[in-house]
Amino acid sequence: VEVLRNAASRVQHRFDRAGVSLTVEPCDALPWIHGDARLLEHSLTNLLINACDASPAGAGVELAASVSESSLTIAVRDRGAGIDPLLHTHIRPFFSTKAEGEGTGLGLAIASEVMRMHRGELTLAARPGGGTCAVLRLPAESAPSNASADPT
Repeated sequence: VEVLRNAASRVQHRFDRAGVSLTVEPCDALPWIHGDARLLEHSLTNLLINACDASPAGAGVELAASVSESSLTIAVRDRGAGIDPLLHTHIRPFFSTKAEGEGTGLGLAIASEVMRMHRGELTLAARPGGGTCAVLRLPAESAPSNASADPT
């Protein structure tokens, strides 16, 4: 839960400047994730920045987490222009639609590599009605009974 909150708070100023709302859907206790919270937060921050950049002023981006069986799913949903189907096959590993000076264009590649390192995956899908849904899926388990650290 902390990783989601931290990532959202890191990019809030950018959303405010762009006139795009960011909604973090409430999530109760999330499962335990083995991994580097800093890297997971960085991946999520990259996806949120991409969603903000793709969204017109007045639009909204949603950040949500859910648990199914033994995995944690984190979704970043926007109502931007979406991914051109002709470009979708070229996205990995270092494809960018950003113009010069708009950033490195490596956000998706970084997020994808972090997911691979954590035995997870990053998928992108077009949303009905327009926009993109970026989904991080990670293996999860119950928190150990003697856990002293906060789960992600």
